[in-house]
Amino acid sequence: MIRVNLLPQEYRKAEATPLKQFFATAGAAVVAALAIVAWVTVRFGVLESKRQDLENVKGTVKSQEEQVKAAKDLAAWLGEYKNQYDKIDKVTESRLVWSRKMDEFWEIVVSPKVPGRYEVWLKTLGCKVQNTQKVGGDIQFAGVSAGPQMFKMSDFHEDLKTSDMYKEFADITYPYGTREPLPGQNREPTEGWTFNFTMLIKPFKELNEMRAKAALEAAGKK
Repeated sequence: MIRVNLLPQEYRKAEATPLKQFFATAGAAVVAALAIVAWVTVRFGVLESKRQDLENVKGTVKSQEEQVKAAKDLAAWLGEYKNQYDKIDKVTESRLVWSRKMDEFWEIVVSPKVPGRYEVWLKTLGCKVQNTQKVGGDIQFAGVSAGPQMFKMSDFHEDLKTSDMYKEFADITYPYGTREPLPGQNREPTEGWTFNFTMLIKPFKELNEMRAKAALEAAGKK
């Protein structure tokens, strides 16, 4: 038999939810709740793990603070040392060891390559550093070559120009002078040639390249 309820909706008896639909809805809710619980658990577990990792890193950093400070202090000291070294190196690049130059020069004055080749004595001697692109400085000296023979003065000039010392020089005054009587009584010789020479030092850039090359060659021979 078919029954039709003709009462208005508000007077009808509420129908119960079918059991299948109820259990399906309840099951879905339980699954969703379990998923949320699992997500929260995993999420907080990861966060706790990350927090622990962060604490470990902080502890490691704190334990290494002294080493880090020591490293920074060492780096600062090395930087200061390098700065001082660079300054010294810069000064060295435009510096001449005048004591060595004067020793070499004086050896040529008093010790000719051939004994008796010339005899000279100096009246004045001066030197200076210029450090330009064309010249590094100069040595100026004036003196007398004993004897009336001009070639003796020229021999002195030649010994200078062919010496090891002259390798660091770029030019020297042409050999010329004035023949004059030498002062004093009962002396021999009675005449001599006065001269005034200037030797120009090579630019420091060229000198430093020469010295570096010589150092490499010397190291290669060992």
